[in-house]
Amino acid sequence: MKMIVGLMMAVYLVTYSSITQTPEAEEAAVAGPKNSISDVMKKAHGGQGLMKKAVKGEATEEELKELIGLYVDMLDNEPPKGELEDWQNASTQVLVAATRLMLGQEGADELLQKATNCKACHDAHK
Repeated sequence: MKMIVGLMMAVYLVTYSSITQTPEAEEAAVAGPKNSISDVMKKAHGGQGLMKKAVKGEATEEELKELIGLYVDMLDNEPPKGELEDWQNASTQVLVAATRLMLGQEGADELLQKATNCKACHDAHK
């Protein structure tokens, strides 16, 4: 568990240090998630969402940063049902996979697809 929390913090710090650069953005990060779970799902996974574009290798660097920001918001939200720890573990796996994709690591696209198993997450938390 300590390793997961440490990894979450490392990813969170790396992600927000590259995404947020203004005091206003930093205050927003401390205030809580900008997007609801529903908003994250629509923007990241709906229709031709950012995740699909990223997995295909068609997302720009800015779109990958936006996707990671959405997944940070997902992690910062509380699930409508189910265990918070399970939610955080699943959200962390998605966030790490998206970060690996942004870093250009081999196999990250498959890892992200596996981590974003809609049915498994919806069954447990929706």
